[in-house]
Amino acid sequence: MTLEKIDQIRERTGAGYGECYEALATTGGDVVRALVEIERAHPGWSRRLQDGGSAVTDRLRDFAREAVRTRIAVRQGDRTLMRMPAVIGVAGSLLLPGLAAAGVVAALATRSSVAVERAPEGL
Repeated sequence: MTLEKIDQIRERTGAGYGECYEALATTGGDVVRALVEIERAHPGWSRRLQDGGSAVTDRLRDFAREAVRTRIAVRQGDRTLMRMPAVIGVAGSLLLPGLAAAGVVAALATRSSVAVERAPEGL
């Protein structure tokens, strides 16, 4: 039994070193059989890991939805010159910071305003 085998089992199951070692000892060092043994001993583990993964996925999906609903509007007086998702504005300023700075200077020079707004639900 090697530490690499124990680490493989730990990564897949989240079990402690002792339990992984015992499972490997019981199965003669066979990693797959040791995984099966640990899964049999803790049948709810794999289901909890799947449920936890879907919860994270749901939260990421909700975050992305909210990020797309948040918009940046550039206005000059009562007229809206441009409106875009805030995600695009943030990504653009990270990828092209010089262009973003020039846009801010241009907005100030033309007495434009930049507003962050939230689109209505369902958009």
